[in-house]
Amino acid sequence: MTPSITTDPASLGRILLLQSTLQASPDEAQLADMLSGEFTRLPGVRRCVICIEGRMVSSGNNSLNPLPNCLEWIAETGEPFVGCPPNCPHQSEMGTPRFIFHTCKRDYGAIFLEIADETAFAPYAPFVANTANLVALHIENTRRGQALEAANRELDQKVTERTQALHQSEERLSEINTCLLSLGADYDANVSRLTELCGRLLGATCALYNRLDGGLLRTMGAWNTPPDLPATDLPDGHICYDVIRSGKRETVVINHLDQTPYFQTDPGVARYGLKTYAGHPVLCHHQSVGTICVVFQEDVSPEEDALRVLSIIASALGVEERRRQAEVDLRREKERLRNILEGTNVGTWEWNVQTGETLYNDLWTEMIGYTLEELSPTSFDTWIELVHPDDLIGSNTMLEQHFRGERPFYEIECRLKHKAGHWIWVLARGKVISWTEDGKPLWMYGTHQDITQRKEAEEHLQRFKTIFDSANYGCAIADLDGKLEYINTHLATIHGYDPDELIGKHLSVFHNAEQMQEVTKVNKGLFEKGTFGPLELWHIHKEGAPFPMLMTGLLIKDNNGRPTHMAVAAIDLTREVELENQLRQAQKMEVVGQLAGGVAHDFNNLLQVILGYGDVVLSQEASNKLIHESIQEMVNAGERAAALVRQLLAFSRRQVLTLCEINLNEVVHDMLKMLKRLIGEHITLKFLEGANLASVRADAGQIGQILVNLCVNARDAMQEQESGTITIETENVFISKSYCANHLWAKPGRHVVMRVTDTGCGMDEAIQEKVFEPFFTTKEVGKGSGLGLSTVYGLIDQHKGFVHIHSEVDHGTAVAIYLPVCEAPESAPASSPTESLPEGNETILLSEDDDSVRKLTRAFLERAGYSVLTAANGEEALAVLEKRSADIDMAILDVVMPRGGGRTIYEQIKTHYPHIRVLFASGYSMNAVHTGFVLEEGMMFIQKPAARGDLLQKVRAILDGVVE
Repeated sequence: MTPSITTDPASLGRILLLQSTLQASPDEAQLADMLSGEFTRLPGVRRCVICIEGRMVSSGNNSLNPLPNCLEWIAETGEPFVGCPPNCPHQSEMGTPRFIFHTCKRDYGAIFLEIADETAFAPYAPFVANTANLVALHIENTRRGQALEAANRELDQKVTERTQALHQSEERLSEINTCLLSLGADYDANVSRLTELCGRLLGATCALYNRLDGGLLRTMGAWNTPPDLPATDLPDGHICYDVIRSGKRETVVINHLDQTPYFQTDPGVARYGLKTYAGHPVLCHHQSVGTICVVFQEDVSPEEDALRVLSIIASALGVEERRRQAEVDLRREKERLRNILEGTNVGTWEWNVQTGETLYNDLWTEMIGYTLEELSPTSFDTWIELVHPDDLIGSNTMLEQHFRGERPFYEIECRLKHKAGHWIWVLARGKVISWTEDGKPLWMYGTHQDITQRKEAEEHLQRFKTIFDSANYGCAIADLDGKLEYINTHLATIHGYDPDELIGKHLSVFHNAEQMQEVTKVNKGLFEKGTFGPLELWHIHKEGAPFPMLMTGLLIKDNNGRPTHMAVAAIDLTREVELENQLRQAQKMEVVGQLAGGVAHDFNNLLQVILGYGDVVLSQEASNKLIHESIQEMVNAGERAAALVRQLLAFSRRQVLTLCEINLNEVVHDMLKMLKRLIGEHITLKFLEGANLASVRADAGQIGQILVNLCVNARDAMQEQESGTITIETENVFISKSYCANHLWAKPGRHVVMRVTDTGCGMDEAIQEKVFEPFFTTKEVGKGSGLGLSTVYGLIDQHKGFVHIHSEVDHGTAVAIYLPVCEAPESAPASSPTESLPEGNETILLSEDDDSVRKLTRAFLERAGYSVLTAANGEEALAVLEKRSADIDMAILDVVMPRGGGRTIYEQIKTHYPHIRVLFASGYSMNAVHTGFVLEEGMMFIQKPAARGDLLQKVRAILDGVVE
């Protein structure tokens, strides 16, 4: 029969009500008593004991001693069980099972029930277990709530403390800001206020600012310090000195000073019982010059905010130190400038541009004969009244330009009215040193220097220069070392210079090393005798040509008779020497002409007899073929001899030219038909005429003969070929002086070039060196006189032009004839255009078989900043490409090279290295290159020899992708 449990719902209600009550105000003992009472009234329960965290809280109505083994088991495992734990020594004593519950391993609870009737208790076992779980959860939540409440209290405490600290920090910063804003110009007062503020804000025993000055440690600022504290002391052993020389930039804090060496070395530590030191270095121009410190008579650990205050005040003291140093430097500079101005006798002025207020020093007024008191009060009107009216406009213009920023300073030479009534010259200089907020000039400082004597000397010198510059002879003055101090226009011009180019140069600029030996002897005689000349000396023109001068000279001495300068006068003897040479040449050529005429007459008579009888024999029927052929060869030889005589005579008498203005395009056009018949059908003749070709003064007949000679030579160079091409081209060129410096065959100026290019066998360097020599020929005996190119050279030289040949074996020859452009008489000589020399840092492959050209081109490129890889032939170029292609930005390729020309290398680049840009180079013109090498669209070309400027501009344009 099941026991009655009519009171069970009420018991359950009481428990739940109790739990609700305990959640608001938990009491473990009250809870345990309530539970014990309820559980012991359950059917089948005899006794009840409740334990919480290993403590017996309630034993119900009857005592039931908890088993120690049960508590230990719960503490170790935290697992609930029913019955006795294993190995429990009281198992037999208990006799009945127990129901036990827990919360966790550490916060645990247990209910021990002695069951008298398990059958009666069984329906209530779930109720007991659920109630136990609720109690355990309540206990755990209570613990968590207590912990959370404690954490919240701790957090509230920290927030309160932090708020108080921030408030304190704000108050400190506010005080610091107020102090900084109120600082004045007095260094000592500012330092004292900052030191006092530091000690007060940090609550220190005292505060000090110590600075290292003149080998001593000086106290510049002190707060709350003992009366007997010395103001200066030797620095060794002091804490502040160690902080200064340590070079540190942060705050140094030292506690327990009585346990440090400073207790013995720093006299203040022991004397005043100091325990804690906190100091921060003070910097002036990045150097530690002092230390702001606070000290305490107890061991303290300054907060971070306190250390920040120390750092801020140290920075403020650093500003004061820099300002103090600037003031010291300014005073020294003003004193130095005052001493300089007094030593140089220069007057000074200060002008407030906006108000007109002007301040002058005593020297300014003394130079015009006044005292400062006589002119006071001074203003800008004082200057207006004293300056010469003619100089006032220029002065105002200079001022306006300076105010607008067009001139960095104001400077003018003007006249001021002296008190005695005459005018003195002054050099006025000035500069605006401060401006208003809206950009207007405010204060302007300047100087006045009396230059009256200098102006008078300049006037005398100008008269002297006018006299000598108008002379038709040269004159110069040099110091005793030979450095030129004056040279007149005539002497400079006949040497090819402007006078300004020679001032400061040595006299040796007019002579080469050999001539200087003779000049040294002349100068020695000058110092011994006081004069030399007249004698003839050779001088060197700026362009390098020697010419004769007739020279006289004398020593210039001072009032004491001591030599100070050398003076020379010179007359150019070039015209006289040229006239002598012309007369001598005319006399010689007259004799040679008479001799040549006589020889030609007699020799031609003999040749006529020989040729006449030869023709008679040849006109008859040949009975003997061998004799007939021999006579024919004899006649042919005679005709060649007659032509040789005519050519030799023309060369010897330096043939008279008929000069007129001609256009080379027209001359070539007139010659084309004859030239095509002359060279033969197997050779192609091309004419590429230059656009807007300038006129030249030349003998059209002789130019035509020159063209015939060149085309015949070109034809002969291709005689073993089945076909070939001769290209004639004309163009305007300008040759700069810098180009001539690297190409000695050239002459500077504007020229028209006529270039004849062939695709023949070419010439090596040895042959090219001799091609202009008379009677030199590479043709077989009997097939050339050797006078063709020498005649061309002589004729072109007569035209004041020059010839240049470029040739490569098996690749043809290019002969360029340069004739000067015909300038109008009134036009000035063309000036050399400014050469733009662009630079770069790219890597360039230079492939050139000529060593000298390769070295020169490499020097041009490297001087412009490029990295250069070189190759002497096609194979070397391909090897460099294979190894360094990733580094190479551009390749300069000679069209014709051994072991692979430029076209071969270009094909490899186009196929395998398309990122590399290419520039072709050749001694032939681009048009002539077409005959054996067709340039495709986008392929760039430059003709050798190329001027440095042309090469660098072409390279830069190709690398930048801006070529046409």
